[in-house]
Amino acid sequence: MRKTMQPHSRYIGIVVAVTGLVAVAAFAQRHRAASPEPPAYMAVAYVNGVPITKANVDSRIAALTAQAGSPANPADVRALALKLEINDEILYQAAPNYGITISQANLEGIANQAAQQILAGGDESTKSEFQDNLQHLGITVEQYSHDTRVLSAYKRGFLISSMRRWIEDRMAPEDRISQQAILTAIDQFIANQHATVTYR
Repeated sequence: MRKTMQPHSRYIGIVVAVTGLVAVAAFAQRHRAASPEPPAYMAVAYVNGVPITKANVDSRIAALTAQAGSPANPADVRALALKLEINDEILYQAAPNYGITISQANLEGIANQAAQQILAGGDESTKSEFQDNLQHLGITVEQYSHDTRVLSAYKRGFLISSMRRWIEDRMAPEDRISQQAILTAIDQFIANQHATVTYR
């Protein structure tokens, strides 16, 4: 039986906000002026026939590069970014099979709350990036939480983070204190989905 997931923690909200902004930034990037080969919309891999684009991977690389402890070698960063994008796509596709979804109203609420938090309390760099995304998408702040492209990005982020939480909730309590154990459980779940992954 499918159930509608309610936003259940501040952590999920933060993850969705960040993931949504990254995804929307990637969408905007695909619609900017022509760039050198290969184009941002080109698929670099497929998960059960769904493309993982260069824009997806490039956005993930940017996020990884900003994190402490990420691989120093550019080739290693790209390989990790591609792996994470593939893993997220598998989790996203699996979500409906485990009854995880979200209502339109909750989705709009998350997007609106994220936008208001950024504008009210975000640093200037984050605010500027947010305003740039609005400009590239051709929408206003008021339209942000109703735009289908924006909501699609937030839905993706919510379902992926909810799947991770779903997996964690089914672990033994003593194992949940280990981040490595959590990552191992998620990797095992992904492996058990037997997704068909092909590379370009």
